[in-house]
Amino acid sequence: KAQTWNIGSSWRNKAHSLEFKIDYSKTIVYDRIIFSSFEDDTLKFFNISKLFGLHLKDRDVTSVLFFKNLPTTTTRSVDISFQWKRNTAFQWVLGFNWNQTQLSDTTNANLDRQEASRYTSIIPNFKGFILVHGRSKNISYKLQATLFGQNAFIPPDSVPYVTREKIQYANQVFKNQEQPIIDIELGYHINAKSKITIGCNNLWGFKSNETQTWEQVKYKMTFAKPTLTPTPLEEEVWKAVVQRYGTLKYSDQVQTFGVSGAFIYSKWAYSF
Repeated sequence: KAQTWNIGSSWRNKAHSLEFKIDYSKTIVYDRIIFSSFEDDTLKFFNISKLFGLHLKDRDVTSVLFFKNLPTTTTRSVDISFQWKRNTAFQWVLGFNWNQTQLSDTTNANLDRQEASRYTSIIPNFKGFILVHGRSKNISYKLQATLFGQNAFIPPDSVPYVTREKIQYANQVFKNQEQPIIDIELGYHINAKSKITIGCNNLWGFKSNETQTWEQVKYKMTFAKPTLTPTPLEEEVWKAVVQRYGTLKYSDQVQTFGVSGAFIYSKWAYSF
């Protein structure tokens, strides 16, 4: 069940072909269906076994996850756009979105940090772009620059053999706003029905930030508090849980504009 409120306003100056829009929305979604985090060899795991009347470890089950009909979320967002259409040969649009998602107090008490972060911190908190496009005789063009806000990876509350005090140092903020994504496209209209296009998405080939290494996590931990120096067993568990033994160079949970770099393309279109 969901409730949504929207309010918006727009202004237009026909004489100068200017248009301004602003919209605010608030959406409450009740009891969303989500995946839980993995529950493994912990007290919570044994409580789950008792709840279902099963001895999961006797059945060679080492971890479990569930569908949960639990979180209630409130999302607020603001969309702003400004457009100037000088003529068909030159137009530009400036756009901005800000969003924030919060969990209800009841939800917060029943989700661990990683589950909660899927709604509150994995999605960038803002997105801005500027788009310039137009056409002159047989040539059309489009250029867009997009800037994303921060998002973050948050590990689970409970990691085996690792104290709760140390878990927070695996948090990682992805500072996407340091690198605008540039898309460019150039088209040639052979005639009224045929067009050839070449273009590139993510012109500079930027990729999402790499997952921080164990050495980086260890440095943050010991720099903050020398007494938090991890044990060899903690190091092994961290590499397994957070880095998947180092096999994942990029996060499998936090993505903004992918890890494939630039995408160059060409196409020919014919309208019948």
